[in-house]
Amino acid sequence: MLASRAARLGGFSRGAEAFAAAGAARMLRRNRPTSLHDAISFAHDFDYGGVSIRPMQLSTEIRSFLKLLEAEPPRVVLEIGTGRGGTLFLLAYVAREDALLVSIDAPGGAYTFGGRPEYKRRARLYRALGRTRQEIAYIAGDSHRDETRARVVDGLRGEPVDLLFIDGDHTREGVELDFRMYSPLVRSGGLVAFHDIVPGPREAVGGVPAFWREIRTSEAIEIVDHPQQRSFGIGVLRF
Repeated sequence: MLASRAARLGGFSRGAEAFAAAGAARMLRRNRPTSLHDAISFAHDFDYGGVSIRPMQLSTEIRSFLKLLEAEPPRVVLEIGTGRGGTLFLLAYVAREDALLVSIDAPGGAYTFGGRPEYKRRARLYRALGRTRQEIAYIAGDSHRDETRARVVDGLRGEPVDLLFIDGDHTREGVELDFRMYSPLVRSGGLVAFHDIVPGPREAVGGVPAFWREIRTSEAIEIVDHPQQRSFGIGVLRF
């Protein structure tokens, strides 16, 4: 696990916050895994001054999903729900070297310093998740607002989306709205993926499993680690 003197500062003064954010971004740029296995381990173990990018998926499930993507690396990715940034990091790893990745997260999301969202520092950290020739655009906003969608369209610059990954608002209404608003941006033959398709505690999965049951097709792919698990699971549709 990565360490730094920022971790020893004791608490989150504004100076420590800035140090941790900048240092984490530098560390990410300097340490590039050379295999999918190493990339997943790196994302799970990364910690710089209390800044973590740990993904919110099971390792076995995200590995299977990423292997699916490796067969046809996406060039344009749209993620709803940036969280700590771990999934974005892994999507960038399997995406094309010149990929464009746009990620939306609600203000006050999972990545904060001292309980306060720090948008500029978040954006700096997220941009560091991509490789040298990749472009990562982070949008802080409510994905359900028309103005946020307009910002996404601008960020995509007219490019059709190869992969839409939905892991934002888990309410039944929220996940459906994300799907209805952003799936039209996906190209024919592109992929739409959902996280938390397995029924479980409402506070963990919300209405995602119910919506997934409504829209899944006979060709849909369900990546589930264990048939008896409650929550998690990744569902994939091809458009």
